[in-house]
Amino acid sequence: MKKVKESVIQKLLVGAGFLAATLMLVPGSIAGSSPVTMKYASSTPPVGFTAAQEKWIGQEIEKRTEGRVKVQVYFGGTLLKIPEGLNGVSKGVADMVLIPPLWFPGQLPLMTYSQVSSLGPAVESLQDPHVVGKALWKLWDEVPAIRKETEKWNQTVWSFRPMPPYQLWSKVPIQSLGDLNRLRVRELGVKGKIMFANYGAIPTSVTPSEMYSAFQKGLLEAAVASFDWGELYRLREVAKYLIMAYFNGGAPSYNISMDFLNRLSPQDRDVIMKLGREFTTIYANALSTYMDDLMKKYRDAGVNIMALPKVERDRWRKEGEPKLMEAWLSELKGGTQEEGKKVIETYLTAMGGVDVIPWVKK
Repeated sequence: MKKVKESVIQKLLVGAGFLAATLMLVPGSIAGSSPVTMKYASSTPPVGFTAAQEKWIGQEIEKRTEGRVKVQVYFGGTLLKIPEGLNGVSKGVADMVLIPPLWFPGQLPLMTYSQVSSLGPAVESLQDPHVVGKALWKLWDEVPAIRKETEKWNQTVWSFRPMPPYQLWSKVPIQSLGDLNRLRVRELGVKGKIMFANYGAIPTSVTPSEMYSAFQKGLLEAAVASFDWGELYRLREVAKYLIMAYFNGGAPSYNISMDFLNRLSPQDRDVIMKLGREFTTIYANALSTYMDDLMKKYRDAGVNIMALPKVERDRWRKEGEPKLMEAWLSELKGGTQEEGKKVIETYLTAMGGVDVIPWVKK
């Protein structure tokens, strides 16, 4: 009897040891150990509209995982600057970061088109951040080459954050393409050359944080800038004309580390990735309200809000957008011409701009 008891005890001890060893291999979000911490490297200041949305992300992840995942947000580029984001997540410096594609033309060549396109999308689409968000998810879901170029950096897209349409903040009224002549305009790269220099303007490279002083010092007469930058960078104080031209702003992506996701339980991984899809819509809802509020604020502050006449925008769009496509395709690195054309067609079909694609039969 004594030997039987010893045998039972030995089996129980072996079983307990096996269970303990197994639990050691299970991600912390299952095993009941300390919470897993997600490090999010934010480039935005810790206050304002965007900061409030990003704080909500952290709180919601913690809520939906019932505290098994904690989020530490590093605001203002204190963990990673924008140019460091892609490589920083790849190396584990941060677990999530916002990636504006135009900052990474060599690493994410195909995704850059979502921000290279200028006047191509329909105005109605650019006015609705929900349409912008859906267009980016369509690119991600339907163009495998887009996913491949991101995932090779050991990360995947968690969410897309729709941008407001870019407009022309100006010190002078602009009602025709002829009014651009000799104006120093903030616009960069190939877009500056094709969309402005071809009409006599002088493209000028100025960072967002430098725009206010550049207007003050007379180094700029106009700037292509996000609608909300009138508030964020106080452009409404130095550029009293807001020309509603509706340039495409695209949507940067929130990229999340594959290594981080693999540390989570399947349950928490699914919860977090589902939230990412939802956040595009949640952000679009909040952005729509915010843009309405800003429009009233600009009017109250005495900003002269002027629509660029439709005939002028249509001309600008039809003359400039095909040239932008041609230039982007010719300089495409890391992707084939056919993949590039697929990206253009997918994005502009979703955004209502397929009529300006030269190779598509009308």
